[in-house]
Formats: sequence, structure tokens, C-alpha cells
Amino acid sequence: GAAPNSQESGRAPGLGQELNEPKEGEELDAPVEDKFEVRLPRGSRPGDRTFYNLPKGCTDKDRVDFDVPAGCYENDLVLLTARFKIKGHCIRSLREVTNLSREKAVQLLTVTHGNVERAIQQYFDEGLPDN
Repeated sequence: GAAPNSQESGRAPGLGQELNEPKEGEELDAPVEDKFEVRLPRGSRPGDRTFYNLPKGCTDKDRVDFDVPAGCYENDLVLLTARFKIKGHCIRSLREVTNLSREKAVQLLTVTHGNVERAIQQYFDEGLPDN
């Protein structure tokens, strides 16, 4: 491996870390990825462009666009891999209610696609997801 004092990152170790630190009580957005099944909307045909709506307000985009896979039609279930960011204020809201670590809160919000109410309910009903 590289020597501990190497300058590979192009800046002195420890420098600039303070700049990325969130202000007291502030959470940074968290980039996440989730794989989940979605039912194709009416009229879907292979190659069509369609989308899955994410819960509003807690992700960096409101929907995930994707192409209908070959051989798939309306009402079929397809496995979608979605990449999105969960907004910091939603992570903070969940942590305030559950006292979870940031990592666990992000994990829970990934499964609910940023839906804080569902994440809280799931946490108190079922505990944490097993992934």
C-alpha cells in the first residue's frame, strides 16, 4: 500500500475535512442504491421509457426513469435498480425520532425510498432491515 504520509489525494492529510463537515445538527445528503420490484404501468411495452415515482421531498429526484425490459408488458413485475440521494433533513428527522446512527437511518430510508413516516413505522413495527 501507499506510505501513510503520501500525498496521493493531492492535499495534505486532514486538510479540507473541516470544510465537508456538516454544521452542528445538520445532516449531509446520502447517495444510495436500492433494488426493488415495480409493476409496469398500463400500456407498457418492451423498450418503452417509463418511470417509478419516489416519495416527494426526501430524495434528490422525484422519480426514477427506466426502459421496459424486452419481453415485459403492463402489470409485469420488473426488478429496478435505482440510485438516488436521501436528503439530509429527512435523515435527521428519522434519527431524532429513533435515535438511530446515521448509517442505520440511511439504511432504513433506502428501503422506504426516503419516506420518513414509513421508515419510522417500519422501525417500530419490524426493527431494522436485514441487508
